[in-house]
Amino acid sequence: MSVPSSYSRTQIMLHWGIAILILVQMVSKFAIGPAWDAIEKGQEITGITPILHVIPGISVLLLVIVRLILRFRHGVPKAVEGGSPLQEKAAKAAHIALYVLLLLIPASGLTAWFGGVSQAADAHGLFFKALLALILLHALAAIYHQHVLKDGLMSRMMKSG
Repeated sequence: MSVPSSYSRTQIMLHWGIAILILVQMVSKFAIGPAWDAIEKGQEITGITPILHVIPGISVLLLVIVRLILRFRHGVPKAVEGGSPLQEKAAKAAHIALYVLLLLIPASGLTAWFGGVSQAADAHGLFFKALLALILLHALAAIYHQHVLKDGLMSRMMKSG
């Protein structure tokens, strides 16, 4: 398989679409918390607010699976030139961790919500905190590449071809 020089339009749309859904999840998590508390107390859930968290979560899971399929089928651009081997390994590890968390978070959320497994709810919260830390690291690394190294890394996720 040849190595693409940039991400495909679909890969870029998935990246930013997932990012937007994660922002939605950050806001809607405040609605799901009281609903989860009600479930644990055996109370009935009313209203649509929990759905505003569950549906975007399912969407993240499905879109991440599509993104992984595209990643394996079409590849990703090679690492930018001039980076150290340690930087390349750190970037690869961070991307793997992002994908793992983006699969574990919705899976644990679904297990908690539909299975009533409180340990899954606890894991869901911990995984989300880890994801936030990785997103911050990811954003800072992108900014570093753009404004310090000026190596054009960010342009690969802004436009295809």
